[in-house]
Amino acid sequence: MQAVLPLLRASSGASIVNISSSAGLRGSGRLMAYSASKWAVRGMTKGAPLSSWHRPAFA
Repeated sequence: MQAVLPLLRASSGASIVNISSSAGLRGSGRLMAYSASKWAVRGMTKGAPLSSWHRPAFA
């Protein structure tokens, strides 16, 4: 996301779409690493607008 931030700011209607899985919400003992990576995608998506970048990138 950080790599495309300048392009997003320059355009008027750009979006980032992150696709995850409900496994990140439920978790699974046998698929622990998979579930953790899906939760990380969710956290990255939610945290991006709140990060310490100089200007807000997302409305």
